[in-house]
Amino acid sequence: MDIVVKAFARPHYLDRCLVTMRRWVSGADRVVVLDDGTEVQLIDELRRRHPTIEVRASGRRPTAQRGARLDWQQSTEMGVPWQFWRAEIERLQSKCFLLLEEDQWFVGPVDLNAVKQVMLADDFAMIRLFEPKLAAFNAGRAQSARAGVCRLHPWFLKSRSHGWLMKKLHQCHPLARRILRRLRVPELRWRLGVYGIYQVAGAVFQSDYWSFVTDTPGDVVDEGRQTRRALGWALDNPRRQFGAYEGGVLRTTFRSSASNGTVDALVGFDMRRCNEILSTLWMVGELDPLEGLPQDFPISSIARALEDRGGSSCTPAAWTRWCVEFSEFYRQIGFRIE
Repeated sequence: MDIVVKAFARPHYLDRCLVTMRRWVSGADRVVVLDDGTEVQLIDELRRRHPTIEVRASGRRPTAQRGARLDWQQSTEMGVPWQFWRAEIERLQSKCFLLLEEDQWFVGPVDLNAVKQVMLADDFAMIRLFEPKLAAFNAGRAQSARAGVCRLHPWFLKSRSHGWLMKKLHQCHPLARRILRRLRVPELRWRLGVYGIYQVAGAVFQSDYWSFVTDTPGDVVDEGRQTRRALGWALDNPRRQFGAYEGGVLRTTFRSSASNGTVDALVGFDMRRCNEILSTLWMVGELDPLEGLPQDFPISSIARALEDRGGSSCTPAAWTRWCVEFSEFYRQIGFRIE
C-alpha cells in the first residue's frame, strides 16, 4: 500500500512521522511526501535521513496562512495546493492508500497488507487509523474486529430518515435544528458524527471515495462541502462500509499548527517563526524528533527553544496562551487532549 504524507514546512514533525512509520508499519510500498513550501536545505536533510522516500514539491513558497476551521455555514478558504495534492494522489493509481499529515506519528503496530485485504474484501471506503477519543466519532462501533479493523455503524446511516436529518443538519436547515432542540441534543455533537466516515488525514481510503469527497474547484477548500459530499456518497452507496483500526495507532499535536493565523493574532504569537526555530534546531541535531514519545514534544523543550531564540513575537508565555486557545475548541466538542 502507498503512504502519502502532506507536509507544511515542519520537518521536525515529518521526521517523527517517518521514523515511527519505519518502527511500527509493515506492508508499505511507497512513501510519498507532498511538500508545500519547506526550504530546500530542510528537504535535503530529510532525504539524507530517509533515502527511500519520494518528495514531490508544490513549487510554492511558505505561506503564513494554511488550514481550515470546522465551519459548516460558509466556505473556509485554505491557502493549500489542493489541486496539486489531488493530481499527485491520482498519479499513484492506487486502489487504496494511507493519507497522513506531517504532524501525525505512529504509536503502535499496523500491517497495511492485512488492512488492505480487509478493505478490498469487505468493500470499506475508509478505515481510520487515528482515534480522536471523541464519542461522536466512534458511535456505532462493532464489537468484533478482523485484522484489527472494526466496522462502524453510524446512526445516520441506519435509515433514509436518519440520513435526511443529518443531511439537513449539515445544510443548516431550520427544521433539523428544531428537531434537535426538542430532543435536547447538542447540535455540534451530532454534526461531528459525519467525521466517523470522513477524515482529512489519518485514514486509509479507497481512491474512488476519496476522489469523490475531495472534488473541490481551485485551491479553495470548504471542509463543510467535503463532509456533505461524504454523507451524500454514503447514503447513495449503502453497501460500502466504514471502519476504524482497533485502539488507533496514530497521534497528533495540539502544540503546533501550519495555519491558524486567527489564533496567532488573537494571542500575539508568531507560529510560523516558532516552526522555523524548531526546524532549524532539528536540522542541526539539537531537537530529537523522537523526544517525548509516545506523547508530543515536551513543553519544556519547546519553551526552552523559544526562550533562547524566539524574540518578542515568539515568547514561551505567548506560545502557552496559543496552545490553550488552539485546544479550547477541541476541548469544547469533547476531545480528550493529553
